[in-house]
Amino acid sequence: MINFNKNINLLLSAKLSPATVREIIQSVYTNKITRIFLNDKQLALVAPTLDILCLEFYLSPQKYLFDYDSGKGGFSNRASELIPDTAPVGAFMVHLGLDKQRVLDARTADLSGNNQAFGNALGIPDCCVSYFLNYHNDASQIQNDFTLYSCHQQTATSELDPWVIHCAQYFGYGLISHFPCSMNCKKTADMAKANAKLLLSKIPDLAATFLAYQGYRYLYTEYDGIYAFTDLAINDKNIWHYNNKQLEMSHSGLLAEALMKGDSIKIETRSDFTIYAGDNEVMHVDSNKVYLLMHDKLINSF
Repeated sequence: MINFNKNINLLLSAKLSPATVREIIQSVYTNKITRIFLNDKQLALVAPTLDILCLEFYLSPQKYLFDYDSGKGGFSNRASELIPDTAPVGAFMVHLGLDKQRVLDARTADLSGNNQAFGNALGIPDCCVSYFLNYHNDASQIQNDFTLYSCHQQTATSELDPWVIHCAQYFGYGLISHFPCSMNCKKTADMAKANAKLLLSKIPDLAATFLAYQGYRYLYTEYDGIYAFTDLAINDKNIWHYNNKQLEMSHSGLLAEALMKGDSIKIETRSDFTIYAGDNEVMHVDSNKVYLLMHDKLINSF
C-alpha cells in the first residue's frame, strides 16, 4: 500500500512548491494532466515518486532557461531559451498524468504551441482558455501575467469571489493554476472548492494552509510585488485596517516599506488608495498597474 504522506514529503523535499504538489495530487486522484518544470536534481528526486504514484510522465526533448519575473515570486517566469537536454543548467518541462495517451496528447499540444488544445487538456475552464487566448499577446508584453486583465473584467463596485482570487499562487499555495477570466468566474470557483475538498481529504494539515491563503486579501502590482494581508478588518466601506506585522510580500521596495509603516488603507478605487499610519499619510497610490483584491467574505463553508 502506498504511503501517501511519505511521498508528499518527498515531493516537498525536492523543493516543489505546495501548489505543484497539489497538482500532482490532483493527477493521482482526478486524472488531471499536469505540467511542471524540474531541474536535474529535482528530477532525480521526483521521478521515483511519480513511478510509485503510478503516474506516466514525459520529459521535453530539450531543457528550458527562463526570464524571471519582477516581484512575482516566479509565478510569471517565462521560457527564454531552449538548450540541449545534456546541459548542466536549465529545467525539463514534464507532462504527467495517469492516462498515457492523454499525457502524450497534452504534451504534443503544448510543444506545438496549440494553447487552446493544451488548456483544454489541462482541464482549465473553457471561458478561461478563451480569455487566455484573447489576451495572450497583450499579457506577453508585461511579464506574461494576466492578472490585471482578470481584475479589470469587474466593474468598480462588483464584488470579488474569494474562491477565484488566484494570488495565493504567487506564494506557492494556489488552489488553481490558471488565470481566471474574471474575479467572479463560477467555473474557477467550483474548481478551487473541489481542489480544497480533495486536499482536506488527503493532506488536511497542508490543506489548512492552502485555505488560509485562499481567504487572505491581496494587493497586486505588476512590478512592485504581491502583498497578502493576513490580518485585516474594515470599519467602514472605504477604510481597511491591517496588522503590518502580519503582512506577507513577494518583493521589497518603496511600496513594501510604506505598507510596513502603515496600518490602514483608505480606498478610492481598487487602483487608487492611500496608506496611513494612524492619521498620517504614508503613501498615495494611483496606477492602472496595481489592484486591491479586498473582500469581506469567509471561505470556511463550501
